[in-house]
Amino acid sequence: MKVYFLRILELFFPSTQDEKIIADMTEVGMISLYVQIYQSGNISLSHFSDQRIRALVHLNKFHSNANVQKLLAVLLSKYIQTLPPTEYVLIPIPLSKQRERTRGYNQVTRIAQQAMPYSRDACVHLRTDILMRTIHTPPQTSLTKSERLLNLSGAFTVVSGKEAIISGKNIILLDDVTTTGTTLHEAKATLLPHGPASIICVAIAR
Repeated sequence: MKVYFLRILELFFPSTQDEKIIADMTEVGMISLYVQIYQSGNISLSHFSDQRIRALVHLNKFHSNANVQKLLAVLLSKYIQTLPPTEYVLIPIPLSKQRERTRGYNQVTRIAQQAMPYSRDACVHLRTDILMRTIHTPPQTSLTKSERLLNLSGAFTVVSGKEAIISGKNIILLDDVTTTGTTLHEAKATLLPHGPASIICVAIAR
């Protein structure tokens, strides 16, 4: 009966190509896609060239798929388990107010939220109230490397009154996808004057 019902659903609501690609993905299976990639001071946790990762990122960014967010959170949780045992403040790269209002959510924050139940032993604290995007900029993917640098110049600021939370803390900056690393680098430069003990720049995929 269940199979018949699923076939009826598929007939009226056919799966997208991305949904078909990740249909059989499991949290256990995600571990095989985990790989640490170091480039330009950033750490990425998977290859965006893998069609499964690409499909997951697209579904998270544009459709806020909770199952997809859990799958991507496996990569972040796996990485957090490799860190030295100390306290960390996890800060997702913020969207501009205009883009978050249009989309309805921050796709990076959704991944971080799903990873939190698996990160308690590592003392990771998710904070979305520290870093703010003050400039609404065009998507980085639509720009050249030199344009990306100019596009994000001065785009972030620390929320007034939150500076003390950064001081002396180990910070993890998180983005979903990085190419040149410009977004993470600009966010890091915004936090550095406030005296963090360390800042690790992490992207789910590259």
